[in-house]
Amino acid sequence: MSKKQTIELTKKQFLALMKAVYIGNWIANAQTIPSDKKKNEYDKIEDLIFSFAGKFGYKRFVDHEEKDGDSFYPTRWFEEETDVHKKIQEYEDDSFWDELIDRMARLTMSQRYSKKELEEFTQDEFLEEFFQIQHAIAKEFEKFGISRLKIVK
Repeated sequence: MSKKQTIELTKKQFLALMKAVYIGNWIANAQTIPSDKKKNEYDKIEDLIFSFAGKFGYKRFVDHEEKDGDSFYPTRWFEEETDVHKKIQEYEDDSFWDELIDRMARLTMSQRYSKKELEEFTQDEFLEEFFQIQHAIAKEFEKFGISRLKIVK
């Protein structure tokens, strides 16, 4: 049996918690197909936290009706009046560039070296070469964005 704990939060801290839970749930479920979506642990914790919104003066940030059972939904006011979507966009932008640079560096390594050569690298040698390639790609994107990125068929 799990023992429950109590935490005390100020109104400001509770809003920060609501935003953190919303962003975490969004990231965890962003690729989930709505028709296949069943309540998972992230949905459930969002419902739990959002269920306390009224007690902290944030009732307009949450939608809940009896027919919804234990489900609580963020309202457009929550999404428009907080910085949650700005934070998500910043995360997506940073992730895009990091992932693109990483994948291009891996591709470059596999094109530059045979599988046997890659296996002969020490970890330090591999990482040094990989980071140099990443750095060169990052500098290219900083200077030109994706304007010089081409798909060759």
